[in-house]
Amino acid sequence: MKRPIFTLLALLPVLLTACGDPASVTPTVGGDAVTFADPSPAVTSAGTTVSGSTTTLPTPTTTVPVPPTPSVTEPPKTDVPATESPVTTDVPTTDAPITEPPVTNDVPTTDAPPVIEPPAKVEELPEMGDAPSVLEYSDRRVLYTVEETTLSTADGTVLIRLGAGHALIAVEETEEAVTILYRGWLCSLSADQLTEEAPSSALALQDALGGIYYPASTRLIAVDAGHQGKAMKEKEPLGPGSDDLKAMLSSGTAGVSTRIAERELNLRVSLLLRDELIARGYSVLMIRESHSVTISNAQRALMANAYGADAFVRIHANGSANSETRGAMTICQTKINPYNGQLYEESYALSLCMLEHYSAVTGIRLKKVWQTDTMTGINWATVPVTIVEMGYMSNAEEDELMATDAFRKSAAVGMADGLDAYFEWKSAN
Repeated sequence: MKRPIFTLLALLPVLLTACGDPASVTPTVGGDAVTFADPSPAVTSAGTTVSGSTTTLPTPTTTVPVPPTPSVTEPPKTDVPATESPVTTDVPTTDAPITEPPVTNDVPTTDAPPVIEPPAKVEELPEMGDAPSVLEYSDRRVLYTVEETTLSTADGTVLIRLGAGHALIAVEETEEAVTILYRGWLCSLSADQLTEEAPSSALALQDALGGIYYPASTRLIAVDAGHQGKAMKEKEPLGPGSDDLKAMLSSGTAGVSTRIAERELNLRVSLLLRDELIARGYSVLMIRESHSVTISNAQRALMANAYGADAFVRIHANGSANSETRGAMTICQTKINPYNGQLYEESYALSLCMLEHYSAVTGIRLKKVWQTDTMTGINWATVPVTIVEMGYMSNAEEDELMATDAFRKSAAVGMADGLDAYFEWKSAN
């Protein structure tokens, strides 16, 4: 039993010598060998050479956990609507429906209109006299000068010298003499100085351009009695070059109480306005003098353009689903109108002058100037233009008022006063 122990003690120094400097260690790790050339190698990275030996790091078999993709939380919705990029178009949009005349009491507004200064006097016309309006004379008619004629008052004061073919309003006639009312002055002319035949120049223009033309030596007013005998349901562009189409002409409204058609009211007032304007020395173009015409809204504007009108006045009456709605308004384009925005200032001034004077004379409540680009007859105009909405035929009280002769005469006088004021403003600006 003692012999094996002595044998182990004898072999101990040999074993200690053998374990002092190991030659190699070859562990097995997951089946992939990791070889170390030196006892304590300095490993920097896979494939790095250290002291002339290559250290090879194995591809790890464990999967490195990938952090979960963070969830994207959408911002909470609010009541504030998203702002879309502005749409750039040539045609501005409005909230107003494309209807003519408007039937809503909501009158949109645009940028502040120009300030109109107190008007100056029109130098080329004589001062107004104090005779009653020409509309107070029931037997009046239009006559024309045969040759160059001088209008003088009873005391010999010369008012104006007129060329041949000048339209005048005769209020009294005998075989020898004719009494003319001109700008509030009564003037007497011999019967052979006047004729009922329109001058050939006026007839030639009527044949070429349409309408009925009453020439004078001063500014030309185109008067459009809205609507006609029959509506025109065919479509025409809203303005020159526009892709938006609109019915050529609507049939208009009618009196809720009187049942008078709007076209009839418009024409009666327009004819009275014609006489009042001629008596004040204006040239007048009547777009129509009967219901038996077929003229679209755009064509009416083109007629005013072709004659070179100084102002284009379109006469209408209004309607609304609300029978309580009442009042007078005028309509013109906005300053950003893509067809004739350059006429905005003049058209607004015309509209404002017409509205204020019309309201003052008739007593119809003044609403406001509606600026919109939805009216074909405005968009096609190349001259200052306005629509006069005289009142609401859907309101029984205004409907009955507009049916009276007294109102219609006052309407014509008020519109003529508005045109006088507009040209005074224009002379001052």
